[in-house]
Amino acid sequence: MAEDTERLSSMMDLVLESRPTKTTTVWLCVATAVVTIATGFAWGGWVTRDTANKLAQTAALNARTALVANACVEAFAANERFATNLEALKRASFPARSQFIATNGWVTLAGMKEPLGAAADACAERLLNMKPPVANASPDPRANKGT
Repeated sequence: MAEDTERLSSMMDLVLESRPTKTTTVWLCVATAVVTIATGFAWGGWVTRDTANKLAQTAALNARTALVANACVEAFAANERFATNLEALKRASFPARSQFIATNGWVTLAGMKEPLGAAADACAERLLNMKPPVANASPDPRANKGT
């Protein structure tokens, strides 16, 4: 046990007394920088500018599509011919659904020159999962309680 302590002490003395050269210090700094960069890109989530721009553009398009699709569903549901239009949409083929929604202007918001095609698909998908409203239902849910 005393021998291990003496050996450890002599190793610490060796480290403390060592004087690395400038070349060794520079190469250690370079190696540290390379390891830091490799670790950052591999596990740290670092990305290049091009990758960040692509991710930002994709996120913006997805947000725009979701916004326009929500507005489309609201405009479609507010239309006085909601039930008729919903039945026509359900009968239409897949490509015709997006065209039906786009030609009626439900995916063209104010300031847009052309409809957003991806939003038409998302709107159609949401509308197909909707059920037509009951004819005698009151718009106020409290009015149906029968007080």
